[in-house]
Amino acid sequence: MPLKPCPHSLSHLKSQRLPKRRSMSINMGRLIYNGAVVLADSYSYLADGTSRKDRKILHFNGVNVAFAIADASDDADAAKALISTIGHRFANEAQQWKKIEEIAKSEMTDWHRAFRKAPATIFTGAAMLKGEKPSVRLFSMIPPRTISFLEDGYVANGAGSWIANLVYDMLFSSHPQRDPQMVLRECAYLLYRVKEANVFCKGVEGYVLDCKSQTLRHLDLRDIRDAVNASFQLDIVLWMAGLAMIRDNRGSSHNNPPAVDQLIARCDKMRAIVFRDVGGTPI
Repeated sequence: MPLKPCPHSLSHLKSQRLPKRRSMSINMGRLIYNGAVVLADSYSYLADGTSRKDRKILHFNGVNVAFAIADASDDADAAKALISTIGHRFANEAQQWKKIEEIAKSEMTDWHRAFRKAPATIFTGAAMLKGEKPSVRLFSMIPPRTISFLEDGYVANGAGSWIANLVYDMLFSSHPQRDPQMVLRECAYLLYRVKEANVFCKGVEGYVLDCKSQTLRHLDLRDIRDAVNASFQLDIVLWMAGLAMIRDNRGSSHNNPPAVDQLIARCDKMRAIVFRDVGGTPI
């Protein structure tokens, strides 16, 4: 049966993608069972074209709400000023999803008006409303007034998102995962592919919103780094599987298929990694 394209829900926003320049920023959000994951690279880019190592995810864990929001912008300082204002209002006022949408649109509009030409900016985030029935949603925000809640469980933004989106659509979108460990392995591979495409995409940080415990958990970055570094094993498997598919062995299975099976079985580094929070508890 022929493969069908599976565009994710942000396809209509692709025209908003950040210019590449030398940078290759990437922010990513995924839904998991009873929560969500937000990941970002750790370099920001400034209005003068320079870059700096940075913490790009604004996070908060309060009585009524928890959130993690990553920025990607041509002007990191301007983007951080905006998300700081939005985050402050989320922390103090957000008790309903409608209120979150109203706050985001209002603050982004005011921020956008202050510029003759506002810097290209996009945010990737997840929020959790706490209470007797906690709920979590994934979203993307683009000034001046766009906020999109994403129900299909995946979003990537920033200059490197075109690579992540392409690989996700080809490999993972047809069978969306919600298991936290599986989701984080997929995210690690997507980050690996973006980093392979551009050496200026560096570092990673991440947070998990956990509805079950109603907490915000900081991912142990060593686990993410190790998984990204081990992701080359999947490249080898995909390459060998491709050879097995396009070569005509006339029904014989004594060449490539066994090699593919052996390679999959030997992906021990990637499959052995258990993603944990900074306290050592598995996600």
